[in-house]
Amino acid sequence: PSPVDGLVVDLPFDAHLKDSLHPSAEAEFKEGMPNFETGLFGQAVALDGQRYVELGNRADFDRNDAFSLSAWIYPTNIKGRRAIFSRMELPEVSFRGYSLQIIDGAAALFLVNSFPDNLLTIQAKKAIEPYQWHHILATYDGQSKADGIQLYVDGQLQEIGIKIDTLSESIRTEKFLQVGNGHPGAKFVGRIDEARIYDRVLSPDEIANLPGLTIHSLLAVDAAARNDEQRQRIRNYYLETAAPSVWREPYARLIELRKQKKAAERQLPTSMVMKELGEPRQTQMLIRGAYDALGDSVTAATPAFLPPMAGELPRNRLGLARWLINGEHPLTARVTVNRYWQMMFGVGLVSTAENFGLQGDAPSHPELLDWLAVEFVRSGWDIKALLKLMVSSATYRQSSQASQERWELDPQNRLLGRGPRHRLSAEAIRDQALSISGLLSSAVGGPSVKPYQPADLWREVAFDVTGQVLTAQVYQQDTGESLYRRSMYTFWKRTAPPPTMLIFDSPDRERCVVQRECTNTPLQALVLMNDPTFVEASRKLAERMLDEAGPSPIERIARGFQLTLSRFPSEAELQPLQKLLQEQMARFATDGEGAQGLLSVGESAASSNWMAAELAAYTIVASVLLNLDETLTKG
Repeated sequence: PSPVDGLVVDLPFDAHLKDSLHPSAEAEFKEGMPNFETGLFGQAVALDGQRYVELGNRADFDRNDAFSLSAWIYPTNIKGRRAIFSRMELPEVSFRGYSLQIIDGAAALFLVNSFPDNLLTIQAKKAIEPYQWHHILATYDGQSKADGIQLYVDGQLQEIGIKIDTLSESIRTEKFLQVGNGHPGAKFVGRIDEARIYDRVLSPDEIANLPGLTIHSLLAVDAAARNDEQRQRIRNYYLETAAPSVWREPYARLIELRKQKKAAERQLPTSMVMKELGEPRQTQMLIRGAYDALGDSVTAATPAFLPPMAGELPRNRLGLARWLINGEHPLTARVTVNRYWQMMFGVGLVSTAENFGLQGDAPSHPELLDWLAVEFVRSGWDIKALLKLMVSSATYRQSSQASQERWELDPQNRLLGRGPRHRLSAEAIRDQALSISGLLSSAVGGPSVKPYQPADLWREVAFDVTGQVLTAQVYQQDTGESLYRRSMYTFWKRTAPPPTMLIFDSPDRERCVVQRECTNTPLQALVLMNDPTFVEASRKLAERMLDEAGPSPIERIARGFQLTLSRFPSEAELQPLQKLLQEQMARFATDGEGAQGLLSVGESAASSNWMAAELAAYTIVASVLLNLDETLTKG
């Protein structure tokens, strides 16, 4: 049986033009009356060099689409060009499209953007004989390379005589799909039967087992001379078509289950893994790094200045992992607790967190570092317990305020004379704004999401702007809850990271970073005032201020302070915010379009409980609250 996976056009031509997949699809004879004659399977469409079949807007492929074209032909005239399938423009439109033809008897496939400069063409060396049935099949893998095209005649892969490989742009055309006609002068003469088109590449095994192709030639080979592949094909053909039902039906069920298994496997995400060799390969030093200048043999081992691996540990990655987390290891626990101390206090007990060696800084409190490391190991490497220990300490809970003299004596707080004070991370700033506004999703796990981002940002570094071949070429913004997931779920493209994250010093992930930079720039304020994420968060915070507080502006502003800073405002803080609110109320009262424009930012709908001018004015106030240094700074 013919494969059905990916079949998009199936024309048996048994005294009609109906597609067995789409019986109501458009199909008609052109330039003459319908004519059918005896075919290889039932009947075939007969073409006289004038009439042809037009099939409407079918098999609309571009250069990035894989496809296969298959037909049985009985040519009575092989001179010149004779089109089998064609979806190609006229010469005045540079022949754009694709076409499967025989040229002086040799099978050829064309994919054309503009002839003769931008196209793929391959043509078989060997010509077919007229007045015989032949099976012609072409496959194309969608990679825009001539090497991705294969031509088969009667099931045999053809040697290529002519090849042009210059295609770099689209081949899509408005021209309808035709059978037996190409550009003027390329009309087919003879009969065509069992014309099929697939939207994928047929495998060599599928091609070899197409009806009528090879079984007779395989049976003609002496049984003793057949190879394993030939015997397997005969066996498969027998089980599919000629075996008793007691064998044929279970075999058909087996084939169907295999297809389902493959379909399920294609939907599963995959990941590269490593596997240990049974016996490690011999490794030698490379003299001056030259791969062909081999020195002494070496074996895997740990640095000599550290405790040796226990004799029972395997000399592989598992053994290395067990050695690293041995409670007696002098570095693992110290390095780990130093990283978490750096995360909580802004600077580690060893300030050079990436370097514990001779070129790194000495610990400011070596006894504290040792004690924390011992506690970490004693707790069973419990990270939550370690963080709880740090944040509940008197050192962490002390005020970050200090006199000018103390700031000058200890600007980096290495002596721990005050509490930590540093700007929040990029992810924390975004997540905090979403949480304060009530937008943050509490969903856990799942695939990455794509929140707001400037349009066409990825296009600048895309290999294929149509997004049809390679992944992550065109940014498709998500909708609904996915816009408000925590920042840890944001899709990250290393060549074009989320700009908001970069502006707030998030690493670009091109390389590993132990310690982030912490900058303060005008761009950060511009992001907080203009990024759709923060504008929308400001609007939703404004709605909470209006919904959850009393009717007076003071009560509403105070509610905003509670939500944002977990405290009430002082009189000195209230006065400028009240003044700002009055100014914005007056502004938006006369600028309805501006108010609507502000309230329309973001996917979530604006509340209809409040006048647009009032909600817009409170949105500006909420934006100021989200932009406060106290909001963005820890401590």
